[in-house]
Amino acid sequence: MDWNIGTEVATLIQHLGITAKTLAIILAVISVWEIIWKGFGLWAAGRNRQPWWFVAMLVLNSIGIIPIIYLFFFQPEEAEAQDLENN
Repeated sequence: MDWNIGTEVATLIQHLGITAKTLAIILAVISVWEIIWKGFGLWAAGRNRQPWWFVAMLVLNSIGIIPIIYLFFFQPEEAEAQDLENN
């Protein structure tokens, strides 16, 4: 079986009419989005002393999905966060 994924992706991009400049802009926007969310997520996980979340966000590139999930669903409540800061 011959897997020419690079050729298939190039053909798809060409078929969709996406130019190199447009692709570069899309990748830049996605990169900035990822950096912003990763920064907030890493800061919150470090402040809340949650090393597993910190490592997961640091290692995995998820277009900001993992940091967003952490920030909105897995942070400790305010009282717990203040206890962590006081210790």
